Amino acid sequence: MPEKEKPKERENRKETTLKQGIILSLITLIVILLIGFYLFKDIILQNAVWILALIAFGLILWKGEILVKLTEFERAVIYRMGKVSRVGGPGWTLVIPGLESYKVVDIRTHTLDIPPQVVVTKDDIRLDVDAVIYLAVNKDPESVIKSVIAVRDYEQAATNYVKGIIRDSIGEMRLDEVISKIDKLNSKLMQSLAAISKDWGIKVESVAITDVVIPEAILTAMHKEKASRQERRERIQRAEAVRYEIEAVRKAASKLDDKTLAYYYLEALKKLGEGKATKFIFPMELTRLAGMISGQLGGTVPTEKIESELIHKYKDVIKDFLQTKKENLEEKPAVTQAEPAEKPAEEKETPKAIKPKKKKKSAK
Repeated sequence: MPEKEKPKERENRKETTLKQGIILSLITLIVILLIGFYLFKDIILQNAVWILALIAFGLILWKGEILVKLTEFERAVIYRMGKVSRVGGPGWTLVIPGLESYKVVDIRTHTLDIPPQVVVTKDDIRLDVDAVIYLAVNKDPESVIKSVIAVRDYEQAATNYVKGIIRDSIGEMRLDEVISKIDKLNSKLMQSLAAISKDWGIKVESVAITDVVIPEAILTAMHKEKASRQERRERIQRAEAVRYEIEAVRKAASKLDDKTLAYYYLEALKKLGEGKATKFIFPMELTRLAGMISGQLGGTVPTEKIESELIHKYKDVIKDFLQTKKENLEEKPAVTQAEPAEKPAEEKETPKAIKPKKKKKSAK
């Protein structure tokens, strides 16, 4: 509806302006005649016929629109006996009353705002799409004539055509394609409109989709999906960093012999024993370590000898380790006292039965 009312409003405004100008001119003319009649009464009475004829001729020129004034951005398509005769303007243009008529064409750039269109994408998502068109009539006389005789209303025709192209194009695209390919869609709209309007004498300057309204639920789902992808990438990066760190440690350890590794192993146990932790796990037995070292030496040194040397050298570490274990076991009965009273007495006395065994091991 708004598109159909625009030409009518423009014509009404022109008619109103013309009527106001005629009334003002008549009032001015009457005032001038009265002043002239008062000053030149005798002369006017003697030449009244000629004066009246001159006034009538002026009114005919003015009222009959024999002379049409056109501004710099206006052109007039003049018809003679119903056929196109010429293009007039800018400036004053002579139109023969009764034989010729004219239609004014505005050659400035026109902005056509396309109201929001409800379209459905290929993945069944409803969108509200708003667009705008910039076009103008070419300045050459042939294009001015085509804009009048080749199409009834080129503004309405261009608007309806772009609406149809938007529905057809977005209907073949998914939502992510609509968002990521707005520029390509604008180019397609402009090329399509330019192709159909080339015979209208119209120059399409631009066609642009100004707004795409996505449902709130779809936006929320898209944000969540993007956040999950980002979190997944971060996890992968952290895993890659750990992998590189492990690879670096493995390469560094591959250059150490078994004796060096055994030394670092026992030194680590010693540091663990010096800490505040009340519990730690002994991951390797000295017997296995001694057997590994003996195997690396080709069996020339007995396993028992290597084991005794290791025990002698790291007896303080082992002693601290066993002392820590003993303290842990002594603290257990205090914890088991908080257990339910229904448990048998044999289970509560189990830690006390273990104590002597551990004590004997420590004495060994």
